[in-house]
Amino acid sequence: MVREFIPILDDGLILQASPLVILDTVYYEMWYGLSIGGEMTQVTALSPLPLYTIGSPATAQPCMIIEELPDATTFYYKVRRFNSDGKYSNWTTGTFTT
Repeated sequence: MVREFIPILDDGLILQASPLVILDTVYYEMWYGLSIGGEMTQVTALSPLPLYTIGSPATAQPCMIIEELPDATTFYYKVRRFNSDGKYSNWTTGTFTT
């Protein structure tokens, strides 16, 4: 089984808001599955996300973690964040292969 780290590189890419509006993040919601429209699994994480060194050893990035995935499998995911008022961002989507 494999552990996958999904970097949340820039909150500005996830939360669509004016540069003049500062929005807090309470938690992140992510759904992942084998294909778009198929059965999806939910993962949530409180903010701030833990930092992990996943690329260059000189930098750490905030990441969502998915545990115990089958090896050599491609997954689709979507992630968004929620603020303290219960408002949420647009979905950011992507794929990863274990």
